[in-house]
Amino acid sequence: MDPIAFSLHIQDLENKCNLPQGFMHSLPNENDWSFIIKTYAIFEALLSELIAKISVKPELRSFFLKLDMCSNPIGKLALLKKLSLLEEPECKFIRALSDLRNIYAHNIKKISASIEDTIVSFPSDKQKKIVQDLSFSLHKKDDFEKNKKQCIWVASVMLLCQINERTYKKTL
Repeated sequence: MDPIAFSLHIQDLENKCNLPQGFMHSLPNENDWSFIIKTYAIFEALLSELIAKISVKPELRSFFLKLDMCSNPIGKLALLKKLSLLEEPECKFIRALSDLRNIYAHNIKKISASIEDTIVSFPSDKQKKIVQDLSFSLHKKDDFEKNKKQCIWVASVMLLCQINERTYKKTL
């Protein structure tokens, strides 16, 4: 995607999510705690909107929107995957982001912890899975080790733009 198209996609995403102009570009400047919490919140909001768009009966909307994000087999990710609106690598990325978000959100002592330190706090098998799932879109996995936050930001923005496109442009 060329830089102009990328910028237009980000602008459209910010407009649809009622985010201030430039919000997405400012995320990498946040501390890691804020970056992960805010990025995950945008995924939650946009996926909820996608589910709301596919709810054929208005009375079911509130039920679908209250689904947990990552629960299997009845969470938002499972529902959207079942409907072919998310692919498995995308779900894994969001689940890995959720794992990081949960560490930050449920332990205030982690407010100044880096993404690196937070990943290292997981058992080694979970660390490998998180790194693999967060770097799914990279051609060179080494890039993730060099700059985790930037890689998460790029992958998040690209995936959020794709979800935004599916939400507002696809005929459901």
